[in-house]
This record gives sequence, C-alpha cells and structure tokens, in this order.
Amino acid sequence: MKLFFYLLMISFVYPVIIITGKVTDENNEPIIYANVYLKDTFDGTSSDENGEFQFETYESGLQTLVVSYVGYETYEQEHNVDIARVFEIVLEELITQANEVVITAGSFGASDDEKVIVLDPVDIVSVASSRGEISGALEALPGTQPQADKEGIYVRGGDASEAKQIIDGMLVQNPYFSDVPDIPQRGRFEPFDFQGTAFSQGGYSAQYGQALSSIVDLQTWTRFTDFNAHILGVTPIGFRYGRGYANDSTYCNLDFNYGNQELLQDFNNNGILADFIKNRTSFSEPPEGTGIRTSYSKKFTNGIYKFLGRYTDYSLGTNDSDVGANFSLSNDVLYLLTTYKGSVNDKLDVQLGLSYSDNHSDATIGIELEEDAQLVYGISNVDLLAYSNDDLLQFRSVLSRKIFSKSRFKYGFHIFDQSSAFYNYVFKEETNPETQGVFQSIDFIKTSPVVFEEFLVTGFLELDLRLSKKFAINTGVRYEDSKLINRENISPRFSMAYKITKNTQTSYAYGKYYQTPELGFDQWYRRNNIDFNYIDIENLKFENSEHHILNYEWNKKGKMLRLEVFEKTYNNLITLHPIECDNNVCPNTISNNGKGYSKGFEMFWRYDQKDNQGVGQDIFMTYSYLDSKRSFKEYLDTIRPSFASEHKVTFSYNNTFNINETENRLSASLALTGTSGFPYYDPFDKVQYTSTPYFSLDIGGSYLPDMKDKGFLVLFFNISNPLGYRNSFGYNYIAEDYSKLDEPKENLPASMRTIFIGCFMILNIKK
Repeated sequence: MKLFFYLLMISFVYPVIIITGKVTDENNEPIIYANVYLKDTFDGTSSDENGEFQFETYESGLQTLVVSYVGYETYEQEHNVDIARVFEIVLEELITQANEVVITAGSFGASDDEKVIVLDPVDIVSVASSRGEISGALEALPGTQPQADKEGIYVRGGDASEAKQIIDGMLVQNPYFSDVPDIPQRGRFEPFDFQGTAFSQGGYSAQYGQALSSIVDLQTWTRFTDFNAHILGVTPIGFRYGRGYANDSTYCNLDFNYGNQELLQDFNNNGILADFIKNRTSFSEPPEGTGIRTSYSKKFTNGIYKFLGRYTDYSLGTNDSDVGANFSLSNDVLYLLTTYKGSVNDKLDVQLGLSYSDNHSDATIGIELEEDAQLVYGISNVDLLAYSNDDLLQFRSVLSRKIFSKSRFKYGFHIFDQSSAFYNYVFKEETNPETQGVFQSIDFIKTSPVVFEEFLVTGFLELDLRLSKKFAINTGVRYEDSKLINRENISPRFSMAYKITKNTQTSYAYGKYYQTPELGFDQWYRRNNIDFNYIDIENLKFENSEHHILNYEWNKKGKMLRLEVFEKTYNNLITLHPIECDNNVCPNTISNNGKGYSKGFEMFWRYDQKDNQGVGQDIFMTYSYLDSKRSFKEYLDTIRPSFASEHKVTFSYNNTFNINETENRLSASLALTGTSGFPYYDPFDKVQYTSTPYFSLDIGGSYLPDMKDKGFLVLFFNISNPLGYRNSFGYNYIAEDYSKLDEPKENLPASMRTIFIGCFMILNIKK
C-alpha cells in the first residue's frame, strides 16, 4: 500500500533525465543491441536496429556512460548528464580480446553481475501479485514458490533460510519482521529503498557465501541532484514524514514513520466486506510499529561514500496460533551500514563495507492447562516467555584489478562477528505423593541463557576472463572458517558464456556452497523445543549444496526467452531427533544427517513494449518444473518438502497509458499464479499427501491526475483472489510439544481475499 507513495515521491523529488544517442562502428555502420548504461547503476538499455538508444535516469551531474558490444572495445567516458546532448558513440573493433559481456535485465552472463535477473523498483511494484514488496515480486519469477503462511523466498526446492539478502555487498541478518505463527511477515525494506534488485537463483560467484540456494543483491541509490524537500505521506494504517536535501555531491535525509493496523483489522473482521474478505487471523493486539531511518551519500573525486541507518520497533499479538492458545511478540531492530566504492587508479577499484545489526525479540506463548489443573489453580492457561538478542558486526573489503584488455582479477575478505543469546521459561508442574497425584504447585523454571558466538572469516579469489569475441569465463574459489563449529571449507565456483549469434547465447554455471547451521531464536521457538544441553557443537558440520545450471537465451527488441535446466544436491542438512520427554516437554537434539536433491526445468518469456516514460504494456509468462526431495529438520524420512510444488505457471500483464492525450495517467495490472498441489507429511504414520492445486488471481490499478506544480494525487486499489478460490497448503500433524495432534490442523492463508483502496496526496514536496 506504500508502493505508489514511493513511486511518485521519486518522480517528483528527482527529475527524470533522458539519455539519447547512437552507436556506430569505425565504418559508420550502426551497431545493433549494444549495451548502454550508466556505470554503477541499473539504468540503461540496448541500441535498436539503427544503432540508436534512449533511456531515462534519476542520476545527475557527472556520470560514467558505458557502451559495450561483443567484439568491440568497451566505451567508458564521464559526462555531465544534466547538459542535454545527443551522444555519438564510435566503438573500435577488438581483434584479440572479447569485450565485457554485459547482458540486460533478466538474463545470464559469465560474470557475477550478469548471472542474475535484475529488477528496478518499477518492475517490482508493477507486478500485481507483488504486494508492494521485493519477495512478492520474486515469487512471480520461475524457480520460486508461493507461500501464504510464512515469509521468505523459496528457490528451487530450498527453504527460506537458504536464500540470503545483501545490501551493497553486506549480508542482511534480519530482512523480515520476526516470525509469527501462521502469518507471513513483510520485509523490513521497501522496493524504492533500492536502485535495483539483482536475483541470482543459483550458481552465484565466489564473492558471496552462506546461502545454499540463492542471493538477492540489493543496491542502494546513487543519486545527486539539487533538491530541498518536505515529504508527508498518510495511509489508513499510518503516516510518514521525511526531510531531504541534496546537491551535485551530497545527499542526506531523515524520516519517521508510524503504523497501526487496528482500523484495517476491524474493517476486515467487522466491516461491510467482512463476509467477502473472510479473514482467518484473530489479533489480540493488532500490528503496531514505529521506525526512524536516515541515509547520507557523498561523492568524492574517485569514489562514493554511503551511510544507511534504521531503527524499527514492532509488536503484535494473535489468538489461537499453532504454538499455543495465544501468542504475542515485541521486536526492535537497529541496522547501520556504511560503504565506500571507488578507484585507486585506472586499473584498481576498491569496495569497503562495515555494518552492524541488533535484533531483540520478546515472545509470549499461551498454554492451556489440563482440566484438573484448572480446578486446582483456578486458571485456564499460563504464559511461557522467551527472549532473544542477536547482533552481527561485519567488515568487507574487495579489490578489483584490470588485467589484459577486458579481464579482471578480484580478491577480498569478509568477516562476520555474531552473537546470539536466548532463553525461555519452562512450565513445571509438581504433584503431592500423599494426595496421589493432586497438583501441589505450579512454577516456571528459567532456563540458562543459550549463547552462540560465531566468528566467521571468509576470503575469495575470482578471475573474470574474456578469451575471445564470443567466449567468457568466470572462475573463483572461496574459503570460510567458522569458530562456532570449528570447521573450514573451500568452495570452487565456475561459469562461462558463449555468444551463439547477436541475439542468442548459452551459459553454464557450477558451484559448491556452504552454510553454517542456523541456531537462532526465530528458527527454533516454534514447536522444536531443542534441548541445547544435548548439542555437541564440535560435531556439527557446514550444510552444503552443489549447483549445476545450463541456460539458453534469446533477446531481441523487447522480447526475451530464457530456457534453463538445473540440478542441485544437498548434504549435511540439519535434522532434529526427539529425546526422552520430561514434564510433558519432548526436546530435540541436532545433527547433520539430512540430505536431498532438486532438479528441474524453467521457462521465462517477456514482451516489454513500454517506452522511456513507462507508458505501454509489459507481459511475461513463466513455467517451472521441480523434482525435489530431502530429509531435514523434524522430517527424518526423505520426502518432497512442503514448499516444493511440482509444477508452477505464472502470467503477468501490466498496461500504463495516458488518458485522452493528457498527462493524467492510468495503470492496470493482472497476475495469475497456479501450481500443482503442495506436499504435506504425516511423520507418525509416515505417509505423504498432496494438497489441492494452488491458484491466485491478483488485480491492481492506479490513477494519477496531473496536478502541475501543486504536488500530486494518486488513487489506487489492489484485490487478491477476488474469485474466492480456497487455497490450502495441507495439514500439520505435530503439536507444540512434538506430540501428535488429536486432529490435524489445516494450513490456510491468513484471509481468503485481501482488498485495499487508498489515496495519497502530497503538496509542496519540493521547495
């Protein structure tokens, strides 16, 4: 619901600049489909059949324009983009070396930045099913799986813990609000916080690790332009006020936001559309939160310094959760990030990063007492308490040296210093032997704090080679040393790309990936009841996976077809083993006995007819086939995991147009997602079932009248599942104490339908 606010805020605060020009060779012949972009941004395009190009950017001042094409020297030149001009670019033919293979959004190449699907903020919010957040948009792409009852990105048979999010090269420890039973949590970051989102579905480079399946690389804005703005946003669930200032070398802002969903929940449960929405979530305390964020950027002669700071405080309470009679959570997070990216000389570039995050959670879980205990104590339930504090300090350094003509050698290190501490209160009943078992007292025992100290040191070497005009190779190796489990690993990475024709290419990627077992609070307070006294940390190992990916791609005039096959094997996955029960509590211990595999085929087709003003149609369709089985966590048998449907099809349509040749703009979008049923497993009878097929229809639209210099107004709506299709994700058979439920509990979305109609009005946002 905030997404249109951010979209329009950027449009008015930062003026759009149009970059136009033509690319030719030394014989004045046009070069078709040359890659044209501004360095260190996601702004760019390809030249057309006449060699001409045009794209828009929010950057200003001195920017480096890059133009590249296979078989030619890459053009790099700094220009002041504020000065209107038509660029005439002449590329010189490269005889012995291939130029850098730079593939546009949604495609694969031989270097790390190219083996990804790249989405800008407009791409993300234009997808009707995105819910205005990054993970929602990625669910529309092939290889991902929709999940209605839990947050995270599930990629190619991997669970959410295997997909990591990165901001400017630094790992994000807590990208989502803390886990709440049965309710998927939104991400802490909005799409318009970032200039671009790069999604790697596997086979990523040696620069990154600690992710068995996927990397989501988020790049913050690099923007310098003159403005001085007050920004105010008001929605049915909260408000935001911000103050920003910038010139051609400095940018800074500070804003505050507050949100409370009490009115929205009351409307969903008791409003005139309550029977239509059919909300299944009962809040004892509606979600409420505050946030403060600030950012600062400074452009120097040879580089850019950035700082990002955020603090959020969030709380909610639910009734009838799957962990007890009621559940409440209070969570606050501090996140600080500072980076520098620049050039030492004409051959050596440097990237430095330092970040700190602190995540504190307090959870209360209500437990109903047995009937005889209720009579003795005069109460029907008690609350179990759990606390955690998780902090992470990181430092990263990367050097990139240019060698030969267009090849590069990269090397660097990344250090993680993490501390996780949590404890809970265990409910204990005492009986009187003289009264033959009648309850004598009720008490809570505070467990000793469980503290995990991790100091992870990593380093990498990577070589990006251009061997010929059409052939490129990227190879590297990564080293990791974990203090927590006292183990080391070495993981090789390799990828290559071959240009078949000027419109087609094929690529291959291989990699070995390791991940330290996650023992954090959010992963374990639900149902698992792990007895940490039984964990032998010294005997734990890295979880690991191995990727093989083969890709074919065709790209021409806004049309793109990508076909891909993949195979992924898992070893040393975490498994939970029940031990002897005590006082109705059945704890588990942890080992590395799990394993599994994922393999499949994916197709992605896109037809983008939008012009540089964002007017036009954008259509894409995807299909995914997935064969995946694993033994992990409480599932000791090798089964298809609950988050891995076999077939998935998506269709997305977006159309933006001006009304009656005016600047009044209307946008409409539609998204369809369908999958075969999701697996679910009865571990007691050792039988696996499949739910009914999943289907989701999402419709969205917006209206933007032209308000000239007065500001802007936007009206918008979004309806999810208007046809009322009943989606089910199977059943759960395991109680909170790891015993078998008397009646299996069906896993259903939080509501059958969701609907939102909103209005934003901002006046005098720029002075």
